[in-house]
Amino acid sequence: MQGSVVTKLKSPSPSQQHRQPWTETEDRLLFSSEKSDSQLAREIGRTPKAVLHRRRLKGIRKRPTSRPWTKKELDLLGTMPDHKVAALTGRSLSAIQTRRITVLGLPCVSGKFREWTPEEDQLLGKYPDGILAKRFNCAAATIAMRRRQLSIAAYHPENARYWTAAEEKLLGTDTDPQIARKLGRSVKSILHHRSKLGIPAHPLDRQAIAQRARRTWEERKRKFGHCVVDPEDKPWTSGQDKLLGTRPDEVIARKLGRSTNAVSTRRQQMKIPLFGRQFQPWTPEEDKLLGTQADAILAGQLKRSALDVRWRRRTLNIQPFADDGRKPWMESERRLLGTATDKRIAERLRRTPQAVRYERVRLKIRAVIEQAWKPEEMALLGTMRDERLARKIGRNVKSVQAQRNKHGIPCFNPRQKFWRPEDDKILGTRPDEQIAALLGRSTYATATRRRNKGIPMFQSNNRR
Repeated sequence: MQGSVVTKLKSPSPSQQHRQPWTETEDRLLFSSEKSDSQLAREIGRTPKAVLHRRRLKGIRKRPTSRPWTKKELDLLGTMPDHKVAALTGRSLSAIQTRRITVLGLPCVSGKFREWTPEEDQLLGKYPDGILAKRFNCAAATIAMRRRQLSIAAYHPENARYWTAAEEKLLGTDTDPQIARKLGRSVKSILHHRSKLGIPAHPLDRQAIAQRARRTWEERKRKFGHCVVDPEDKPWTSGQDKLLGTRPDEVIARKLGRSTNAVSTRRQQMKIPLFGRQFQPWTPEEDKLLGTQADAILAGQLKRSALDVRWRRRTLNIQPFADDGRKPWMESERRLLGTATDKRIAERLRRTPQAVRYERVRLKIRAVIEQAWKPEEMALLGTMRDERLARKIGRNVKSVQAQRNKHGIPCFNPRQKFWRPEDDKILGTRPDEQIAALLGRSTYATATRRRNKGIPMFQSNNRR
């Protein structure tokens, strides 16, 4: 007699179960059960959405979303925190809170309603809130709330050390850092206790201020480099100002004993040009032309740099030409309109195609439509680089790339060699090194091709 083998079938998941057809037993549960869709879904192993859809399909009214409250559940409300009641009753936290507040009007059980003893209040602030929370069997937030109600500061290692009368007499007699070093306390503690007692800070003398500024400058210099200005720089004299611009800034800096950055900053503040650059004063006639044309065009007319023109215009608070941000059109640019497509002219002039089209339409110039591709042009795709082909046939580079990609033609690669059928026939007939030398390929490429074709490696028969 053969023993029967019992196999334990794995129950399908709810996502798999809801795809299976509904049985008569499940339909009877829908009609007779008073449970909610979520509870019924967990019972029959389906998703709540599947139960909802089946119930609507059968015309069954919606089940109550909550079960009736029992006397035991109502007695638990207000005796412990809401999350513990929710865990014991199997209800949601929002349902517990709604029932306790709206129906019964019971307060929340937390540290706010905890009965504190005088002994517990005396320990507040003398130990960390976390340690007291474990000792009193409550939350750390409860300890902090009670401590704030009694205006008790949080525990700090220095709180255990009380201030003496002799220590308080020292406050305000010297700077806070000096008193902190004397008393072995932190500067923050000294500042807090001095402010609490209403004692003014000790005034700093000029030497102390200079020393502090020097220390700050040294720290910033180590962090940011030599670009930080030295606070001990002496004021500039008229004789030193006359030297600016007469020689390079590095030479002036060494001569005056200052940093190069300080000399350069002072020269720019005095609006003195850099040494070696010829300074051409601005005339009233030139100032009148500012803002009437673009800075680049006006710079060419005045034989100045565009940066110099823009700097002069901004100094005189003159608005730039074409304040709407549009670049003015030159006559040489307008002559190109209509000679090619708007997109190609936009690339040549470094403008947007919309700007080119707007100016062309305004001047009533007919547009140039790109012609269809000819068979001889199609035959050239992939035979050379796209940029070279675009110049040869007079088209846009992107147009050439789009047409090549449209027909699935690979880009031109002069180093790429395609394998021919006659090349594949000699693979494996000789060592890979010899075949690579015959075909003008690398040994690695030859061996890779042979392995991809499933051809075994050449083995000589002259073995002894």
